[in-house]
Amino acid sequence: MREKADGFWQAVELLAHPVRREIVAYLGKNRAASVTELGEQLHKPWTTLAYHLHFLEEAGILSSSYEKIPHSYGHVYRVNEAELKRMLEAIQDGVADKLLQERK
Repeated sequence: MREKADGFWQAVELLAHPVRREIVAYLGKNRAASVTELGEQLHKPWTTLAYHLHFLEEAGILSSSYEKIPHSYGHVYRVNEAELKRMLEAIQDGVADKLLQERK
């Protein structure tokens, strides 16, 4: 049960920040984007985005590759659908467990 709770809190902590949710939502709809594109579309400075992209990539929710982007080369980010699904399921299961415990 401890491992399940740890996964719940890790997922909640990671996805609770609104900038991280915006990044994941944008990439989920658009499949891939560079930091420059994310900045333009989300109206955030690249430094803020780089900070949050680091956490999302380290957690496995995002992956990046170095590719040709308009007028240069740069990192392009994509959502790792399987890992995002796993984290969302951990949140769902954790909330369900908490509700069941409160009913007892």
